[in-house]
Amino acid sequence: MRFGDPIMARVLTQVIGVPYAEAARPIGTVRSRVARARTQLVSSWTAA
Repeated sequence: MRFGDPIMARVLTQVIGVPYAEAARPIGTVRSRVARARTQLVSSWTAA
């Protein structure tokens, strides 16, 4: 599976539990997308 959306990467790896290695290649790409999604979520929570 390959997903370019950071939120999708976060949902797959953190909510559903899909291992990083299965979510996309290279693995660093998924980790950076998950980190980016985390930052976006925190920003949206603090702005609300």
